This record gives sequence, structure tokens and C-alpha cells, in this order.
Amino acid sequence: MAFLGSAVWRVFSAVRPPLSPLCRTSTRSYSSKPTKEKSVPYEKTLKQEDGASSGPTKPLPRSADAVVIGGGSLGCQTIYHLAKMGMTNVVLLERDRLTAGTTWHTAGLLWQLRPSDVEVELLAHTRNVISKDLEEETGLHTGWIQNGGLFIASNKQRLDEYKRLMSLGKVYGIESHVLSPAETKDLYPLMNVDDLYGTLYVPKDGTMDPAGTCTTLTRAATARGATVIENCPVTGIQVRTDDIGVKRVKAVETQHGTIETPCVVNCAGVWATKLGEMAGVKVPLIAMHHAYVVTERIEGIQQEGKKGSKKKSVKAVEEGYLLKSQHCRFSKLVCFRGKREKVNVWCYFKVTQGFKVIGSKPVIYYQCAFYLIIYFFNISQVSDKFSFSLFDLDWDVFMQNIEGAVNRVPALEQTGIKSTVCGPESFTADHKPLMGEAPEVRGFFLGCGFNSAGMMLGGGCGRELAHWIIHGRPEKDMYGYDIRRFHNSLTDNKRWIRERSHESYAKNYSLVFPFDEPLASRNMRKDPFHQVLTEQGCMFQERHGWERPGWFNKEGPAPVKDYDYYGAYNVKRNEKYKYNELLGQEYTFDFPPHHDVIKNECLSCRHSVAVFDMSYFGKFYLTGPDAKKAADWLFTADVNKKPGTTVYTCMLNKRGGSEADLTVSRLEPGVANLPLAPESSGDAYYLAIGGGVAEHNWNHIKTVLQDQGFRCQLADHSEDMGMISIQGPKRLEQPEAFLHNQAPPSASWSNQQPTTRLHHQLAGPASRPQTGSTISQQATTRLHPQPAGHTARLYHQLAGHTARLYHQPTGHNQAPPSASRSTQQATTRLYHQPAGHTARLYSASTSNNQAQPSAHSQAPPSPTRPHQLAGPSQQATTRLHHQPTGHNQAPPSASWSKPAGHNQAPPSASRPHSQALPSANRPQPGSTISPQPGSTITYQATTRLYHRSTRSISSSLTPLPSQVRAMRLSFVGELGWELHIPKDSCLPVYHAVMAAGAKHGIINSGYRAIDSLSIEKGYRHWHADLRPDDTPLEAGLAFTCKLKSSVPFQGRDMLEKQKKEGLKRRIVCFTTDEKVPMFGLEAIYRNGVPVGHLRRADYGFYIDKTIGYGYIRNPDGGVVSANFIKSGEFTLEKMGVVYKAKAHLKSPFDPENKRVKGIYD
Repeated sequence: MAFLGSAVWRVFSAVRPPLSPLCRTSTRSYSSKPTKEKSVPYEKTLKQEDGASSGPTKPLPRSADAVVIGGGSLGCQTIYHLAKMGMTNVVLLERDRLTAGTTWHTAGLLWQLRPSDVEVELLAHTRNVISKDLEEETGLHTGWIQNGGLFIASNKQRLDEYKRLMSLGKVYGIESHVLSPAETKDLYPLMNVDDLYGTLYVPKDGTMDPAGTCTTLTRAATARGATVIENCPVTGIQVRTDDIGVKRVKAVETQHGTIETPCVVNCAGVWATKLGEMAGVKVPLIAMHHAYVVTERIEGIQQEGKKGSKKKSVKAVEEGYLLKSQHCRFSKLVCFRGKREKVNVWCYFKVTQGFKVIGSKPVIYYQCAFYLIIYFFNISQVSDKFSFSLFDLDWDVFMQNIEGAVNRVPALEQTGIKSTVCGPESFTADHKPLMGEAPEVRGFFLGCGFNSAGMMLGGGCGRELAHWIIHGRPEKDMYGYDIRRFHNSLTDNKRWIRERSHESYAKNYSLVFPFDEPLASRNMRKDPFHQVLTEQGCMFQERHGWERPGWFNKEGPAPVKDYDYYGAYNVKRNEKYKYNELLGQEYTFDFPPHHDVIKNECLSCRHSVAVFDMSYFGKFYLTGPDAKKAADWLFTADVNKKPGTTVYTCMLNKRGGSEADLTVSRLEPGVANLPLAPESSGDAYYLAIGGGVAEHNWNHIKTVLQDQGFRCQLADHSEDMGMISIQGPKRLEQPEAFLHNQAPPSASWSNQQPTTRLHHQLAGPASRPQTGSTISQQATTRLHPQPAGHTARLYHQLAGHTARLYHQPTGHNQAPPSASRSTQQATTRLYHQPAGHTARLYSASTSNNQAQPSAHSQAPPSPTRPHQLAGPSQQATTRLHHQPTGHNQAPPSASWSKPAGHNQAPPSASRPHSQALPSANRPQPGSTISPQPGSTITYQATTRLYHRSTRSISSSLTPLPSQVRAMRLSFVGELGWELHIPKDSCLPVYHAVMAAGAKHGIINSGYRAIDSLSIEKGYRHWHADLRPDDTPLEAGLAFTCKLKSSVPFQGRDMLEKQKKEGLKRRIVCFTTDEKVPMFGLEAIYRNGVPVGHLRRADYGFYIDKTIGYGYIRNPDGGVVSANFIKSGEFTLEKMGVVYKAKAHLKSPFDPENKRVKGIYD
């Protein structure tokens, strides 16, 4: 303890005997028993006397429109905003007294700047409610004190972060100033500034009284008709199943009665998990210890500074502050941060208020003290009876962090400790709250897991949650808080919850860098390419539990290791951890050292060819009697095109906001052939969705199907398929090259039409398939023109059907297709499905919405269904598909190897090639069509590929056919293909692609390259430049909306209204000539006036410029027209530095869409 000030240690030594067992120095011990005789805030005013109450404070109503459970910050804010929005038949149930759980001992801080535009808006609403609205409505003071905030930077990166926040704050009118160390010392004389880089001063930050705030909120809510009942624990939640099998909230049970309600709001804090279990809802959070000490009064902290003693640049700040801070003018909210491996430290000065009654009049008084907060990662089992209670403080851990506090404020060395507090706080896996309707039960809403930020975020989140309950969606983009941001396989995974929550706690006060990745609970979901890409140096990113490629390290493999808890808790720290070392190089607001590596990946795609592993994509099938009706209602674009087409589209909420962008492919009806095609006798659709938001999309679709009563099935086969995208100009020169690197003899095939041969070679020249083992398809490439700067996709239209190779297993006696059939011919197709295959299935027409693996693991009963065969590792089912006359051509016999025991002769070599379709029915080479806006189309070519049998111990090839769904799609602005591949065939196809592209210099590329290439082309990223509070019209995606048709779709009425009134905000592309890194949140100025901020920014390597996209508004509130954009002079502010920018109405890269048409000048 040599580092401690003598006075501080004397205080600790003096207080240890009377405070025992709180100040133990032996083995750490935690207790759920209340601490006794401690001078903790509100102990005397809030804690009830024994026997004061034995039942509910009010009678329970028989029914309510909503029941909020939990009387802390979020519960009180939610019922207040529900009542304010007009839902007055609402009830709040608190098991003890208001704030009794964790809210009563919270610090009550409120600052205005966070590295998120949404959070800045949420904080602003909380501040308005606490500082103005409540006092105006009730006449009661909430305990709000505007004492200002001073945030300290002890390194350059921290100061850079504060500069970013300052620039963002200017867009929202938030006053803030970056101060030098000298200016900081002048503003706060008690601080040691010798080792500082600077500070961020926010004059209008402040603190609030938790008890006073919650009391005032409930007073305002009850005045509008809401009911608040204390001393009423919830004992159960009743759930019913409706006519279509959907689980819904029915009632809330207590010891004193039952309240029927269709809506429950879980605001139970650290007890939220237990409350969720009552309804069968998973709530992924854990409780941790939150501790702080309160010092005695520090002399000099309340004295006023001398006016005029500051430099001019600071004087105005001081004067503005002095005018507004009425009670304790020099007591700033001073925050400085430190981090150890086992604890987080947050130190601040706070003005604490209290109440005294003089005569008959309550008088507010203030005292100033120093608070040192520590977060211990110790998972607490919190008792149901835990009320206004605390845990024992671990002095051993606490004392390790005093040194930094004394260094920053030397006066602490002579200051004693007045009281200690150690209570539970709930933490989540990504350090963000859990909100929204639970996927498991309709009507069960979450408002919990606030990671010690419940007071400051409470007002904004309470309003959004109330809007969510009443209108079905929040007003703002709350995806970052939505429980549906987590994949369903993770939310009850104990390892994932514990490890991720620990890491989120460990990084509680860490800098937020643009490209940071978690180290905890990695490798939860891996695609078939994971190992081979790891060996090639892939630096993976984590999204939705998936490992997806970020970029490729040229220095060799950098695998992700198991989480080591940063060496804490006797876990050995990972040594020579290459992944962590490379990740550390990302911790900068400048270009990272591997900037040139990403540049090479991007330019290889632009000049040659690149392969992207996109297997983490969500892959859903929509089928059922009402599938067409559902597709019309769900999707903004007309997806009901000819079977075999793919359309880029959006899905909207009721307010016209974009809930998703995705591609939808209409499939031909037929028997089941999963995972490449579902069983359907009617309309069927294949949905490909960004993997990071797949769970959100799944639940959005499911909710719409339920609300509209569509009889549909939604099946999730994301785990069953891999997906690679092959992009670049070399892909166009030889379109067959990536699945075919040796053309068969021309005599084997008719050349009546341009032919794309899709063929898979395995090992090398010595083991390649024999002559004739190719697939021939007659192909014409078509163009669909689209508005400049938007998603333009090509499609590949077959002039004839695909001839398919077939292989009949040993003992199969069925004859092959006969050439004598005059109308239709059947080609036997073999489909392999992994043993134990399980598909997530949702049916809107049955009572069982759980996974039904058996429903799609076999073909349906049919007179034409051949027998099923079982193999050592997988089951093979032979499917019968019908092909039109003239398309039953088998490959030449030279390629056929008769399996042992097979009784059927191979196809005859003398069989002529099938006659092509009549010229009137087939598209001509090079011809084009003009579909409706949004109908960007691709033909999904089903191909047969050979691969080496995993059951073969010889080097010979075994003809095991596989299917690949090939789509003419691009997300990088090049002509390319997406290949959707069954899981077992992924690696053979990948190796074939890489071998065929070797002569073109084909390389692997990751999502860092996709981010750059896509922003260069102007393609949207959902939840970046396209969010639930953005309409397609504002986002420049009007071409995806079927507004010229009469077909209704969700949100159409809002779009029509917006189109009529004109756009008050719209997305604009900006570029800067200066090569400066930008990442989003930079302020946008038009003629010197802030009009918005960048949502997304990156560097465009092909055009060699920084590119950013952001939504701008007209400061006068008028329409943002093209002329408004053209006539303005724009600048971008990054970290306080202003750069000239050029606004673009079209994409700065390939604005005429030539490259996606295959036109390379």
C-alpha cells in the first residue's frame, strides 16, 4: 500500500474495525445480506420500517392494457411515457418500493455525448424530461443539477475520440469544448494535469437524484390515469397459444391476484432473467458488482473561480457555465477512467443533494464529495428479497485502484471516506440494453440490461419502448438495443453470455474504435470455408455468432483462440496471439498499418477477379398457400416475376421505414430438394439476407405473417449452405472459367447457341473428369438498367434447360430417361443431405412453430418417388424432375463409369444433342429487356458438379452430383456471380474456382474490401446508411418500390404521402480530395450551417478518395431537392478539422453502370 496517501490509508485503517466485515483483506467474500449502519444515500428516507406494510399499496385491477414489472428507472420512465402517449389503463408492479433494487444506489450521471447518433438523441430526451418536462407537469423537483462534465484524456487516442464527439455534438446543438491541460487546470484547480493530453468540457451535463426522479415520474403517470402498485411481487406469467399456434401473453399472476393483460414489460433489472423464465423467454444478462466510496467533503471544491482569470477561449465557456449553475457553481462532474484486468474504475466528483424541513417548508441542501466507482466482474446470485441492500465491498480489489485517483486529484490524499456502496448491476453481451418484443412470446417486451446506464438512457428508451408497445415499432432506429440483434442459438448459451458479458464489462470505458472485434466466445458459428481461409491468413470478424472474413494477412495464419479473460481469474493468458496483435493495430483513428492490404484486395476485384466468402448470409425459404400474397405484402418490389428470377427489394415497417434490404428469388414449384429448393406445389421464394441481421429479418417476417394471417411456412437453411461471390472483369472474359477449366471436345455438343459450360475439376490434370463430363447450357446475358448509384444487378437467362448428369446408386433398377418420350422427359437427380440435418421452420398455419427436421429430410410420398438410400455419412434421395422434350440429353458415354452392381447401361454416345428451343421462344444473344423498376433479375442455374467421394480411399473420381444455385449478383459494382452451395460441396467448389482463376491472379478478399467497394459504388448497408427510420425514398431506393402498380404492400401509404409532400431529408454522397480517414459521425455543413452527419464512410481505392454517405436536412425545414444540393458548398468536420467536400447526386464510381453490364473501357 506504499502508493497510498498516508491520510487515506489512516482513514481505511481507522474504519476497518467498526466496518468489519466490509473491509476484509483476506479471501474475498460476497454476501447478499444488507450492510448495516452505513451512511449510504437514501437509506433513512427510502427503506421501510419493519412491519410498515404487508400487502399491495393499492388494489389490483382485473385487467390492464399493459403491465410494467419493476419500479426502477426504466419501469417508471416506461409507464410515464405510456400514459403520456394515451395508454392510461396501465399498471406498474414493484415487488418492494420504487428504486429498491439497483436504481436507488446508482450514481445518477447524465452526459450528452456518446459515439452513436441514436444514443445522443436518447440522452437528449432524458435530459429534457428530467430537467424541464417533469417539473413543469408536476411542480416537483427531480434533483437535476447542471454542474457540467469534464472528461479527461491521458492519451492521444482518447483525445481523438473526444474530438469526434465534439464534432457530432455540433450537429445536435450540444455545446462542448476540447481544452488543453493548462485550460483544464484553470477550470478545475484541484486536478493534476501534468500527464494529460487534454479534456472535453460539456457545460450542460449534470446529475439527477434517482429516488426523486422515479417518484416524480410515477406521480406524473398516475395523474394521467396509470396505476402504480408497490409491495406486490409477481409470481407467474400466463401464456396462451392462439388459433395459428402463436404464443401470446395472457395474464400476470401475483400473490394478491391476477391481472389479465396482452402485454407485459420486463423492467426487472438483475431479476429480468428469472421473470423471463416465467414466460419461456430468454433474457441474456448477468448481474455484477457495482461499488463506489463517497469521501468526506473536499475543501476548495465549492469555491468559485475568479472571473476573467481564464484565457479568452475558455472565458466564454466559464461565463456561460457560471450563469447557469446556480447552487454549486464550481462543482463540475469530473470523470476520469482507468482499467485493470479484473475491475473498471470510474472516478468523479458529484454534488449530492438532500432535503431538510425547516418549519413547514422543505429546503434543498447540497454537499460535494468525490465518488470512486469500481465494477467487479463477479456474477451475483441476487435474492428475490434483495431490497435496498448491498454486498460486502472487497477492499483488496478496491484498494488496487486508489493510486490513479490520488494521482489525478492529489487532495484525495488528505480526504477521508464517508461511506461505501456495493450493489448489483446487470450487464449484457455487447454492453447495450435489451429492448423490444421477445421472439418467443408475443406481447412480452424487454426493458432491462442497461449496464449501469439506466438513469441516463431511461427517458429516451422509455419513450421508444412505449412507442414500440403502442405502435408495434419504435420511432428511432433501436436495432442496436433490440433483443433480436442476437441469434436465437446464442441467447441461452451460458458460455457466450458469461464470456461476452465479461468482455463488455472489461471494455466498459475503453475507446470505441471503428474496427474493433470481440475476443470472447468466438468460433461459435463457422462455415465450411473457415479452416481453409484461416490457413490463408484470414482475419475474421464476428457477426451474429458467425466468423466471416475481414481481410487477409500476408504474414500467415492468425487464428482466433479461446477467451482468456485477459489473464484474470487464474486463466492463463494467451501467448503469441497473432490475431490479438493484428487487432491491436486497428486501435487507431488513422489508416491502419494493413491499409495497403485492403487496397490490394479492392483493386484486385476492380482489375482482375476476387472471391468473397459470404456464407454467413441468412438463407430462408417462404412457401405455403398464401406465399404469393405474403410476398406482395412483405416486399416493396414486384418479386412475382417468372420463376428463376431474383429481385433486390426492401421490407418496410408500418411507418415506411426500411426494416431490411435483401434479394428474393422466385422458384419453380416442385418436389422437395432441400437445401436448394423447397417442397412446394405453389409459389415459393428464396430469400438471401445479410447474416448480421438475419435474426431481425426472420422475426420481422414471422411477425408480419402472424399479424396478416397468411398461411405460410418460413424455413431457415442458413447453416445448410455456403455462399461465395466471384467478382471482377476477368470473370466476364471467360464466364465459364470458374467452374470449368478444360473445355470438352466440341463434337460432343451442339453449338447452336453461345454455351456456358459449368464444370468442376478436382485435383489436377491427372485426375480430371473424362471427356464429356460437362454440363452445357445455352446462355444469354441480359442487362437490367437501373438508376445511377443504386444496386444494379445482371441476370443470366437460359435459352434452353440444363442437361443434367446422373448417377444411380448400386442396386438401383430404375431405367434412365428414354429418348422416345414425346412430351416430357424425366431426369433422375441425386440430392445429398447431411445426416441429422435440422432446419429451422416457422409455420403460420400450424400450432407447432418449432424446428421440424423431418418435414424436409425426405421427399413426400409419391408414386414416382424412388427408394431412399443410406450411406455411411449421409442419406441420398433420388428425385424425379421433369424436363421439356428435347432436354433429356445425357452426356457422352465416354464419361460414364458404371458403378459395381449397377444394372443399368449408361446413356448412349450416339444420342444426338437435344434440339434447341424454337427461335421465337428463346432470347437472342446480346438482346436486352426492360423489367419494372426494382426487378433486378438473375437466372438461378442448377448445375451438376463432380467431387471426390469422402468415402473413397482411392484417388479415382466418384460421380457424386451436387447442386449450385448460381446468381448474377454483385454488391461491389462488378459483373459477377454468387454461388449458393450445399454445405458438403463447398470446399470442392471453392478449390475448383481458385484453380480456374489462378491464371487471372484470383485472390481471397474480405468484408473490409466489400465495405470499401460497396460505398464506392453507392450500394447501401442496412443499419448504416439504411435503417428502420429511413424510407426507401430518402435512401435513394425508390426503384425498389412498386408504386406504379396497384399492389398494396406494408408501408406503401406512408411512401405515397412522403412522395407527395416532398423529401425533408435525403441521403447524399460526399467525397474529399484530401486523403483523410473517416468512419462515420463526421458533421456535414452546407454553407457553414450543420445539416447532418455521415452515417458511413470509407476510403475508395479505385477513385482514390475518401467517401461518405449521410442524410441531410434543409435548415429551414423545406424540401431537400436536387437544386438544394447542387447550389450548396459542403464541408465535413472530423475531430474539429474542416475539409472541403463535393456532393454527388450519382455514385462517383461508374455512374453509368457500365461495369455491371460488362462494359470495361
